[in-house]
Amino acid sequence: MLILPNTYKTFVCTLSMGFVQLSSGGKDSVYSMHRAMQQGVSFSEILTVVPRREDSYMFHYPNARWAELQARAMDLPHRFVHTEGVKERELEDLRDALASMDIDGVCSGAVKSSYQFDRIKALCDDLNLECISPLWQCDERALIHEAASVLDIVIVGVYAWGLGRDLLGRHIDEEFLAFLDVAHERYGVNYVGEGGEYETYVVDAPQFKKSIHIMDSSVVWERDSGYLSITSATLEDK
Repeated sequence: MLILPNTYKTFVCTLSMGFVQLSSGGKDSVYSMHRAMQQGVSFSEILTVVPRREDSYMFHYPNARWAELQARAMDLPHRFVHTEGVKERELEDLRDALASMDIDGVCSGAVKSSYQFDRIKALCDDLNLECISPLWQCDERALIHEAASVLDIVIVGVYAWGLGRDLLGRHIDEEFLAFLDVAHERYGVNYVGEGGEYETYVVDAPQFKKSIHIMDSSVVWERDSGYLSITSATLEDK
């Protein structure tokens, strides 16, 4: 048996299971997969839910289509699930996709969002699938520092007071982490951005056999928020 510990909960699964990683391409998805793999979990596929509306209740939007390139970097198959992004209906779209897959479990990057965690857990229970969330209830400040030390993370969306256009395209480094302390103190910005304050895309991780090079992108900005639209990216040897 395999035990995945975190701050408050323990998830148990067997080493022989093939898991699917729910991934938007962001740091929480990629880092949760890394943590699970450290404990011996094997993954058979990456699944990305792409909402047709930007304010999806469950799934992250900016550059989600580039999660496929991450799957290629890991030599894993990838599939998209397109949804209208309507509350609860998007879960049904995910359920239909999972029900059609030959898997034994699901791994999610939920950190503190009970809305996300509870619904994915209920969905998995309904399908008799194991559900693991290696980052669940982790200390958020410690988590972003840990993730930044392991992953190469690019900021691709900013949606909170105190986070400016100049952050788009920036890699998360020590300078940004220090800035995040200030933004958290002054404006209440969540350290991992789980409240939608900022979005990320991972260009390298330990499980990537190749790294990702963003070749071309453009900034989409409206009033006081916006995102980096990746238009071209490729894999590179490490």
